[in-house]
Amino acid sequence: MGRMIGGVLAGAVTAFVLIWLMQLVSHYVWAPPAIDPTDREAMREFISRMPLLGKLSIPLIYALATAVGGYVGARIGWDWRVGLGSTALVLLATIANLFMLPHPLWLAVLMLLAVALPGWAGARLGAGLALDPRVTAAPSDL
Repeated sequence: MGRMIGGVLAGAVTAFVLIWLMQLVSHYVWAPPAIDPTDREAMREFISRMPLLGKLSIPLIYALATAVGGYVGARIGWDWRVGLGSTALVLLATIANLFMLPHPLWLAVLMLLAVALPGWAGARLGAGLALDPRVTAAPSDL
């Protein structure tokens, strides 16, 4: 049980740290003017003016980080469902983020998919399983 909880937490922390690091780099590329992040209107304006490539970098960052987090969680917890637990925590944080900061609807949907699908794939791969959900045994067990 401790290994499962540790796996969920390690996977989620891994994903959160990767998101934070990659967004630090992204902020240098798409440097916002001095904006108060708590000012919803200023953030809405900044996001609306951000170039398309900048907007697309957000779900890409989330996808990469969540896939790695799901992989780490499954490796530590020895079960792909542990990686899904890590993914669920990142998904909840993403939903909270979408409520706190305004995003265009298409970007919000893309972000949710960019968390759920790569997290699931990372968890399956971390447990040594195929990406085909019908396969439930590791290749070495077959």
